[in-house]
Amino acid sequence: MQKAMKLQCSRYTMINQDLYQRGYLTSLLKCITKDQAEYVLKEIHEGVCDIHSRARTMVAKVLKASYYWLILQGGYAKYVKKCAKCQEFGPLHHLKPKMLHNMTST
Repeated sequence: MQKAMKLQCSRYTMINQDLYQRGYLTSLLKCITKDQAEYVLKEIHEGVCDIHSRARTMVAKVLKASYYWLILQGGYAKYVKKCAKCQEFGPLHHLKPKMLHNMTST
């Protein structure tokens, strides 16, 4: 138990009263609160560029901006699902459903 706690704590560091997570392939990622995370999500998703990107792209942009919070992946998917513009103009399927036909190779 104590060894696992030491291992987990070694992934974090404090710099000037701010908590940072050490990344394996990235620089230090600043840990932010839930309120700050919502603001970052809003700015990236609906910010100046107003690009309404999907969850995978948003994850990459947040990591590139050097931010981190606990529910990094799951928070984006929920946020995108709540966005009215993303739901309205998202990918639409215009084909009617059809029965699938098996094909055999010779």
